[in-house]
This record gives sequence, C-alpha cells and structure tokens, in this order.
Amino acid sequence: MYKLLLIACAFLISGCPGPRDYFPRIWPAQISIKDGKPCVTVQPEGDEKVRSVMIYEMTEMNNQRRFESEPYAVRDDECLDMNAYPFRLNTAYVISVTLISEKKRQRAYYKSARGFVTRFRLSEGAHGLQVEEVEPEPPNWGLPARSSDEFELISPEQQ
Repeated sequence: MYKLLLIACAFLISGCPGPRDYFPRIWPAQISIKDGKPCVTVQPEGDEKVRSVMIYEMTEMNNQRRFESEPYAVRDDECLDMNAYPFRLNTAYVISVTLISEKKRQRAYYKSARGFVTRFRLSEGAHGLQVEEVEPEPPNWGLPARSSDEFELISPEQQ
C-alpha cells in the first residue's frame, strides 16, 4: 500500500501534463517578398492586434531583436512592421509574432493571445531577392549537452 501511495504522489507532484492541460497552438505565418523586403503576414481574428514581433537568427537563437510597441491592428494581407531590422542574405531567420485580443483578456479567457511563427532564409535569385522557407535543424544527440561538457568513454579495463 505504501509503494502505491508513493507512486501516486510522484505523479501528482511531478506536474506531468494531463488531459485538460492547455498547450498553446502555434500558427504558421506567411513570408514573401514585397517591395524588395521580407513581408510577414498573419491572420488576425476579431479584435486581435499585434503585441510583439521577435526576430531571431536561427544559428544563434540568443541573437534576437524584439519589436514591441502599443498593440496595433493589422489586416491579414498587410505586412508586419519590421523595417528597422537589417536582414542579411544567406542567413536563416525565425520570426515569432504574438497577437492579443483585449476583449478575450478582459473576460479572463485563457486563450487571449495567439502565436505565429515562420522560418526562412533570404537569397539573391535571378529575379532579385527571394525567400526560402526552412525547417529547424534537429538536435544533434551525439554532442554533449553543453559545449563545456566533455565525456570520456571508459573501457571495462579502466573500471
């Protein structure tokens, strides 16, 4: 009985997700070239406004720039305001956009914000600037957890 109680407590304390836990859905944002610049569009619903735009270079996810101002309305065919970011050729980017609904937030609706993400690389093509959507690289499980970690293989004779 004690072992069963111990196992049950471990599941309750661990915080594992349950059947009614909320996992936010990430929606795809669209990327295109408009007027010689990258153009990211999202699909707002109702009173949703753009709360923040975060731009990461995919190779160094810590190298980011966040554009956050007063929430502003945007149409589904309108480009997000990213003119201040200096995009470079042959660099992979991740753009994350957060839309927020003030009406849903006032009603304490837990899904008052939605996230959109796109991943792309800019390159120079025959007809000018072009965009190529990319997928994130899968983790390399053969590498140490941190670059400072070093692992040594120990042979049975050394044990």
